[in-house]
Amino acid sequence: MAEKTGDERLKGLDELVAIDRARLSELEKRVLDDASRSLKDEVGGAAFDRGKSAFRRNDMPRAIAEIRRYLSLDPQGSEVFYAEFLLGAALYQQRDYEGASKHLEVFAANSKGQRNVDYGLYLLGQSHEQLGNNDRAKAVYRRGVTEYPNSEFTGNMQRRLRTLEQTSAAAGGAPQAGTAVGGAGLQPSELANP
Repeated sequence: MAEKTGDERLKGLDELVAIDRARLSELEKRVLDDASRSLKDEVGGAAFDRGKSAFRRNDMPRAIAEIRRYLSLDPQGSEVFYAEFLLGAALYQQRDYEGASKHLEVFAANSKGQRNVDYGLYLLGQSHEQLGNNDRAKAVYRRGVTEYPNSEFTGNMQRRLRTLEQTSAAAGGAPQAGTAVGGAGLQPSELANP
């Protein structure tokens, strides 16, 4: 399989998985598992690189497809949380707020040591606002303001938080569907740089 590329290698991976393992020795099974893992890492890494490149070019449908492919092939990969961030940001750009919030929640929960956490929190809050989850949006904005007081997004998060709190107070505490504010001025190319 070493001489094949792209989708041909994926087809080979499918063939590897379909092998009848009942007749294999433990050593053969381990070799097969190692080969399968290595191939998944290679194909997944290439998909992630294509996804980052598409994100930088602002080709969000392609970025979404390639990053999803990476996550399905290498769910334990070293860059899985950064991939969750990029996928969430791309879905947000496509106005898929439910999908964006799902992936940005994973990123936010595993954000220690990650890049772009402040922007990820801002997008997560925006996504929750669009979905009408204003209490969750307020919690996300509070976290962003507290953990990243010097971020370029802090002012936006503070404004959104104030607006949501005023809306809740005016409605007697009942959550209202929020209105999202446009992007914070960053281009996708600034976010996908390794």
